[in-house]
Amino acid sequence: MDNTANISFPILPTEFVNWYYSQSTVLAGLNPLLSRSVVNQTCSSSFECIHDYIIRINSFTSEATASELQTFEQSRTILGKI
Repeated sequence: MDNTANISFPILPTEFVNWYYSQSTVLAGLNPLLSRSVVNQTCSSSFECIHDYIIRINSFTSEATASELQTFEQSRTILGKI
């Protein structure tokens, strides 16, 4: 029997984050680390960090994601000026 997930219609990252914000009180009841205040404290307004955090519930990797994205964007800006 094949138990492979049907990924014909994957959840888009934006839809996933929007779903989280509509369900955050329910999810926080299941795991306090998923409360909006914890997510916002960890990620501020970094979309990529928020997405990573609600998937992994790991502040270290989520903050690293946000930091690396910021470094990449800064490098792109500097290279654009050259």
